[in-house]
Amino acid sequence: MRPRVLLVDAADTRGLIYGAQQVILDLVSSSGEAVAWAAATVNAEGPYPAALRAAGVAGHALPLRARLPVARRALRALLAAQRPDVVHVHDLRAGAIARGPAAAAGCRQVTSYHELLYYDHLRGAARLRRRLQVLAEARSAALADRAICVSQAVAAQVQRLLPLPPERLLVVPNGVQPARLQAAASPAAVSAARTAAGLSDSARVVLCVGSLTARKGQATLLQAAPAVLAAVPATRFVLVGDGPDRPALTALATRLGVLPACRFVGFRTPVAPWMALAEVVAVPSRGEAFGLVAVEALALGRPVLAAATGGLAEVLVDGESGRLLPPAQPAAWAAALGEVLTQPGCAAGWVAAGQARVAALFAQPRVTAAVLAVYAALGSSR
Repeated sequence: MRPRVLLVDAADTRGLIYGAQQVILDLVSSSGEAVAWAAATVNAEGPYPAALRAAGVAGHALPLRARLPVARRALRALLAAQRPDVVHVHDLRAGAIARGPAAAAGCRQVTSYHELLYYDHLRGAARLRRRLQVLAEARSAALADRAICVSQAVAAQVQRLLPLPPERLLVVPNGVQPARLQAAASPAAVSAARTAAGLSDSARVVLCVGSLTARKGQATLLQAAPAVLAAVPATRFVLVGDGPDRPALTALATRLGVLPACRFVGFRTPVAPWMALAEVVAVPSRGEAFGLVAVEALALGRPVLAAATGGLAEVLVDGESGRLLPPAQPAAWAAALGEVLTQPGCAAGWVAAGQARVAALFAQPRVTAAVLAVYAALGSSR
């Protein structure tokens, strides 16, 4: 009998599809009939709940952002109604809500760690808040029968900071579906993206995708922009994403005199047409658990420059499938961008090597099989 799995995602994305949500969608859509899926989410409507329904997932909108007692009470009711075999949580808040009720209901439990537990760049209140979240996670983490980490970098932090036996940890990277990405990057979609960004056919596009927050490092890219534009005036920096740092980043671009060469296009989905516009995809994050944007860019045959931090250092092989650069060092980024834009041959070999690396390590069927094997092992060990 196929396992009944309840996915719990407590992120309030306003129904939009961000990285973790895309990972969940790729998992369920590629699993065929192997699992009877249900999902507890915050939002009842929007692209994400609609995509879950289209993939055959029974969706349930719950007050997962309410006070913990309220959220737990709602989840207990769902567990009683659904009687899943496995509860699979996908963020720290989901774990805090679900682990106690799932244990009481006799469910096996899986935790996916899509994020690093701790980021070195955090300061002040943000640093304290993250420490408190990790302490809270440590209280219930051991209830998980398995912990799936998206990179070795995440696994190292989980092993160091949480009371989980090493035998319960495994690394399963995020996967991508190149055919889905390529279909989304149709000529019509790419043309529409170019028009939406106000780009001429001669623009040399440097693309950066991610929420506009300090962790994603867009400031480094903007600080590199004056030197890049001096060497290649046709360069246009397209920033896909939105977030609290948008006003500060716009102000920074204005102070640097590069705002006319920047395009802040907001949140966009799918992102594949925007990647297809790019001559190079930049991932200047100051901390990154995995780096799904980098993998998607590799799958689409785009040269990638990424920060040598966290999981990004596992996605790319420096000088072979892209370049790894020090985070928060604009001069290094300016030099690397200038090299790619003025010497196209330097990135010629990256494309084939990157696509081969995606096929070998990050193809969705391989990733899905690894997760389904976890469910099967838990079922057989009852």
